[in-house]
Amino acid sequence: MNEDELPHQLLRAWTRLMRVHQKVNGAIESALKGASLPPLTWHDVLIELVHAPEHRLRAVEIVGVLHMAQYNLSRLIDRMVAEGLVARVPCDDDHRGHWIVLTASGLKRQQAMYVVYARVIMQEMGAHLDEDSARKLARQLGKILPQPEG
Repeated sequence: MNEDELPHQLLRAWTRLMRVHQKVNGAIESALKGASLPPLTWHDVLIELVHAPEHRLRAVEIVGVLHMAQYNLSRLIDRMVAEGLVARVPCDDDHRGHWIVLTASGLKRQQAMYVVYARVIMQEMGAHLDEDSARKLARQLGKILPQPEG
């Protein structure tokens, strides 16, 4: 095998991972839309703020965790501010920067979204993985994308 070829099992794992991602994300997006809730990316931002100290993060921190382009996050935050789910608050130590701060409405929306999110994940993944298998899968994927345990 030359350096340009992927080992068969690695390619198989990658393909399955991507297809599972597409299937589960699609099911979550569909369920959120059916419940008249915002898209999944909104929940991704809100849940990061829920777990952040003082429920606030800098945009660059959100970009780093979610691995999305800064310009996409900026537009998303604009929409979330307009909906009253987050607020932009100037940073005391950096007058050019802002904190993205979770609002009470944002917390309520995240909680409503989480009910749908959790239900779909249980249906799509929980039906196939027991707790030990889920822990092992998380550990394996953590080798590729390490992050704080949570």
